[in-house]
Amino acid sequence: MSKTQCLLAERLDLETFSLLVNFDPSEAGQDQAASRYAGCQAAGLSRDLSGTPQLAARIVMLRRLYRELAALDGKLAHSMDVGEDASSDTIAVHASNRSVVGVEPTLRTLAALASAPASQTGSRSGESVAVSKKVFLERVATLKLWKPGPELAASSTFDARYVQRQIADYERAGRALMAALGNRADAATAAGYRPLASSELMDEVLASRRE
Repeated sequence: MSKTQCLLAERLDLETFSLLVNFDPSEAGQDQAASRYAGCQAAGLSRDLSGTPQLAARIVMLRRLYRELAALDGKLAHSMDVGEDASSDTIAVHASNRSVVGVEPTLRTLAALASAPASQTGSRSGESVAVSKKVFLERVATLKLWKPGPELAASSTFDARYVQRQIADYERAGRALMAALGNRADAATAAGYRPLASSELMDEVLASRRE
């Protein structure tokens, strides 16, 4: 990726960037575009944080944890749906591949708030952290109780033990992220926890079982 293209990526939304840089419109091409776009965003943030090496290192560590959790989210959603919906494999794989893009705005927000005044602390931030943590842990508890429907259980592509291992990995990744973020009642911590409260693919799978 050229320097000019990366400068574009830092200033444009993903769809416009993909069009301007002429990425293949296929699903694979869009996966590649998302990877390049996120890589440029990450490089730009690292450049902006070059004067604060400790914060830069923390952002790199958090990026790894966010990306791991997002990838596990998509893979687990697929494992819980495979056999019932032939399109779920493609949807989940591409969602996992493109989840790297959603990580970068959170990291930039965290970096911006990291040096904010102490007045950024307060009860609302603490409440937001608590709510995000609660939503994530409740999702994990629901996943541990989840049972496949008859059609999925009978599918040759379904592996119950593999799903349970994925759930354990998902919980581990989320708890690792929470441990890294800490429990301070400030805006940066609240922003860092917020992605834990949202899991579009997996929440959709769980919701479909309740219908």
